[in-house]
Amino acid sequence: MAVVTKTDSKVKGFADLKSDVRIGVVQGTVQDDYVTNTLKLEPVRFPDYNTVYANVKSGQVDAWVAPSQQATGQVKDGDNTKIAEKVVNTQNFTAWAVNKDNQPLIDALNSGLDAVIADGTWTKLTAEWYKDRPTQAEQTPQGWKPGSKAVQIPAK
Repeated sequence: MAVVTKTDSKVKGFADLKSDVRIGVVQGTVQDDYVTNTLKLEPVRFPDYNTVYANVKSGQVDAWVAPSQQATGQVKDGDNTKIAEKVVNTQNFTAWAVNKDNQPLIDALNSGLDAVIADGTWTKLTAEWYKDRPTQAEQTPQGWKPGSKAVQIPAK
């Protein structure tokens, strides 16, 4: 996640997000949940990324808690905005929704995950796509065991 602010903002990062700061989020996102349930603050909710970013640029909100990749693509030179801080949140899971009674499909998905983990593809792709996550601990949620849970992620 990232905190996006105006260039001259008093908000320098996540530690500055307090009840007196108008924090923008896109409604229904992980960032909305984080600000509401983890920080216990009431954000200003927007329907989309362009609208919340426009409100940062115009000063209607003090900060936007954004997906880091979205922030990287959205913040432009000359907009008088910046990414004040980026953090890696590895506690979010990505999953496939599968009927719990469809064991053949579950087994096939786990087998595929096991194969790409065992042959090093998982580690290679993670390093390639998440350059800002140099260690295995930063690349996977704590205690996470992918696939059948029988294969260990090899070190780089």
